[in-house]
This record gives sequence, structure tokens and C-alpha cells, in this order.
Amino acid sequence: MSGAHRILVACGEFPPVTGGIASLCHAACVALARMEGVDLHLFVPAGSSDVPGATVHRLCERPRSALGARGTVRTNARRLGELARRYGFDRVVFMDACARALAAAPEISTDSSIYVHGTELVVSSRGGELLSGRFASTRRALSLAGRILVNSAATGRLLERALPGADYEVVHPCFNPGHVYDPDVHTWNPYAGLDGRFVFLTVSRLAPRKGHDRVAEILARLRPRLPPFVWCVVGDGPSREAIERSAVSRGIRDSVVFAGRVPDWELGAYYRHADLFVMLSKRAADGVEGFGLSFIEAGMSGTAAVGSDHGGVVEAVLDGITGMTVGGDLAEASERILALVQDPERRRLYASVSARRARRELTPDAFARALLSGEEGARGSGRSGVLGTRWAS
Repeated sequence: MSGAHRILVACGEFPPVTGGIASLCHAACVALARMEGVDLHLFVPAGSSDVPGATVHRLCERPRSALGARGTVRTNARRLGELARRYGFDRVVFMDACARALAAAPEISTDSSIYVHGTELVVSSRGGELLSGRFASTRRALSLAGRILVNSAATGRLLERALPGADYEVVHPCFNPGHVYDPDVHTWNPYAGLDGRFVFLTVSRLAPRKGHDRVAEILARLRPRLPPFVWCVVGDGPSREAIERSAVSRGIRDSVVFAGRVPDWELGAYYRHADLFVMLSKRAADGVEGFGLSFIEAGMSGTAAVGSDHGGVVEAVLDGITGMTVGGDLAEASERILALVQDPERRRLYASVSARRARRELTPDAFARALLSGEEGARGSGRSGVLGTRWAS
């Protein structure tokens, strides 16, 4: 593609891998590949899905263990350098922890950007860090990058603590259109056999930071005052057994359905036919919630969302405007959620305003432009233009 702006996007998580980062990377790359004047190259794991119009280099390896992480970073850095010398990229964009390769390939730092999600700025354990050096290499990569983008002001504050004086831009992530309800695609109701019970939905990796235990506690508190309900838990992960034990101990196991890992293209149906999306994220050993795209995708599918006031959730869910956020007082949170359950008109309004906001500001095309230009973010301020917009109008 003669005369095109040659871009390399590096991402260690990419479909068919599921999860928020993989979904975001795919949506962004599809949008970038469609942009006029862009020659897109991808540096992704073997077996990753193709992106029409992109040149794929299936070289990026995912570390198998903490002990293997250092060697993987060096291997990726070497391959990255080879690609950079061969193609002369105008910009390299690292979309996740794959950015650690930059620490060992400083020759491309001037033309590099790193998109930071938040969790990579948290050290899970001292022992794990001694073995892998992940946090140290992340800090070095960030210090070398020509440009740092963060997914929320909350992540920006984490960055300021990890790398004092760092200059960054807030660029909220985009939704993935394939996760949003489409009446021509999602022609079934996954809850059809539940006899009209009120459906609470959580879609996430089953991990401590997602706060399933808080949802279980609130539903147990409210059970005598709620209509017949079911809590549908979509996703898989290391906390599966712990969540089930929590449901059993609180006496709500008969009201919980574990749907497991659902194909991305089916998520729209789960979002659309639920009555209320609830995910009460918290800081935990496995990380933080930097934003929370599932809140956005629920709203775009017509379902209101409730989140916690943790991390970047308050930027994904604008309390009282596009949804509801609740604090750590579970008694107060329970009462607010109960009031929302009893107010279907307010739930519809939240979903409508959330969808309107997403279509204006959180589209893949807008995100792709921000990756290349930075005009959608606010440098070093910890704020973005989205927060100052009156979405209720």
C-alpha cells in the first residue's frame, strides 16, 4: 500500500481468546483496517482471528508461567525489532501487557504507543514479581514509550503512582459491535425457560476483582423483597467454585444459573433479555477494574447497568445518568438496587442514555482515530471529554 501510514498493533490477547482486552483489540483493529491511508499490521498470537485488510504476523507469544515470562519478553522484543527493521512502521501500538517487549526493544520507543488497562499496574504478589519481573518491565516500557494512553482517569491515577511524572492521555475504550444486541442475529431468548422471573445478569471473567461475592450478598439480603428472580452468571475463570460456595452459603444457589463461557456473538441476546446488569467490581489481588465495557454493551442492548464506585467503573457508568453506581455499604447498595428493580421506566431511561452516549463517543471508529491522533483524550489531566458531556440531553 504505497504512501500509506504503516501501523503495527501488538496484542497478546486476541480472538478467539475471550475477554475485554481481546474484544477491544479486535474491534479497534477492524476499525483501523477500514481507515483510508492506513496499512495495518498485527503482531498477535498464533491461531488469532484474521482481520480483513490487515497483514498478520503470528509471532507474539503469551507467557506460559512466571518463570517463562522473561524469556518470552526477550523473544517478542527480538521479533518486534525484526519486523520494525523490515517494514519501517510509522507507529507501533501496544494494546496490552505485550508492551513489556518494548523494554527490550528501545530502538522503536519514539514511535510507540502503549494502551494501559489498569491491572498491569498492580503487583499481585512479591514472589510472582521476583520470578517474572512483569511490573518492572512494564514500568520500563512505559518510561520508553513515545505516548501513553489510559482507559480511564482512574487508571491514570494508578499510572501516576507507578511512574511519577508520566505524561498520558485518557482514551476510553470502544464497545465491540459483535457483542451488542442485533434483532437479525439474536433471534432467541436465553432465559425463555425461566417462567418470566426477573433476570439479573453478570458477564465477566470469574475472578475476585469482578465482585461476584458482593452481588451474591446483596441478592441474599433482598431475596424476601424481590420478585422471583434468577442471577445469570456468564463467564468462566478461577473463582467459579468460590462463587458457587458463596451462593450456597447465602441460600440463593437455587436462583443462580452458571452459563459458562458464552461465544461472543451470543452475548447480545443475554444482554437484551436480562432485566438488570449488575457487576460490583473491587480491587483484589488479581487487579482492578480500569473501565468495564460490559456495562456499555448491556446499555446498548437495552438493559440498564449497576456497577460499583471502584476504579474506572464510574466513567463507564455515569451514576444517575447512564446507570447506577453503588458504594461499599451493602445495606445502602441493596436498597438502591431494590428501588431500581421496582422502577422499570428508570431502567429503560438509563439504558437509552447509555446507548446514546456510546454511539456518540465510544465507537470503534472514534477509538481508532484516538489511537492514531490522541485528539479524543486529555493529556496528563486524568480526565476526558466524555466526562464533561451532558448525556441526558
